[in-house]
Amino acid sequence: WALSEGSPESRGPVAAAGAIEVATASMQRHLRHPGLQAQCCGLFKSLACETPETKAMIIQSGALKRIITAMTTHLKNAEVQRIACEAIRTLAHGSKRNQRTLMESGCVEKVVNSMIQHKDNSEVQRQALAALGNLIYQSHTVKKRLCLSGGVEHIVDAMGSSPMDAPIQQMGCWVLLNLATGSLRGRKAMVELGGKERVWKALQQHKEHAGVQNQAAACIRLLERDLEEDEDAEAVLEDSSEEEEEPEEPQEQEEEKESHFSAMSRNSEEEGDT
Repeated sequence: WALSEGSPESRGPVAAAGAIEVATASMQRHLRHPGLQAQCCGLFKSLACETPETKAMIIQSGALKRIITAMTTHLKNAEVQRIACEAIRTLAHGSKRNQRTLMESGCVEKVVNSMIQHKDNSEVQRQALAALGNLIYQSHTVKKRLCLSGGVEHIVDAMGSSPMDAPIQQMGCWVLLNLATGSLRGRKAMVELGGKERVWKALQQHKEHAGVQNQAAACIRLLERDLEEDEDAEAVLEDSSEEEEEPEEPQEQEEEKESHFSAMSRNSEEEGDT
């Protein structure tokens, strides 16, 4: 794992040498060992920061199945859940095909289960929110799945349980903004479950935190529009069903190969989160 955390030059040979396949087999062989499961999930997360091809290799090799099995088997282990959510967050970044594959494999429900089981663990909550945000990003299909799974309620609950935790508030506002963008179903679910009120509170309680202010203000601005204005757009989205694969996001810098929320997370630390 340590080697995989290094430079792109060091991570490439690791993947080429079959580390993904070896780790996948090891997870299957030692299913009841939480430490090993967490380490291997961490390896997959690190390697997934590489290229779209590496992400595909992880998914196609059976590693995704092992991540999901680890989350099921070690539901009460916070470290396994946290690192598995990180891996899902990274795999979901930048590809609607990956988002759909992850959704169809049950990742939305697994991440929501992590939130339910570890309500008092801020690290699990943060990574779970980041994973959900990447899973639903510009994907109408996954947004619908999240709403039907009951996950929106737990996003709002996470924000309500940690009102003074700025990173959780920022991530929560960001996920709800993603959910509400282009989805009438998502906007209605968010409003009905108290999401709008929770975002308003975040805006009021974290006036000195630019990240919270940015995401909360954008979310409130979107929700101030008449819900009925988006009904036609919703119908178009449902008809399209995202059948065509969109191109991967430009790989401009190595740091950009992380999740959509990685940069915001780093900014939060620099701004002195509570």
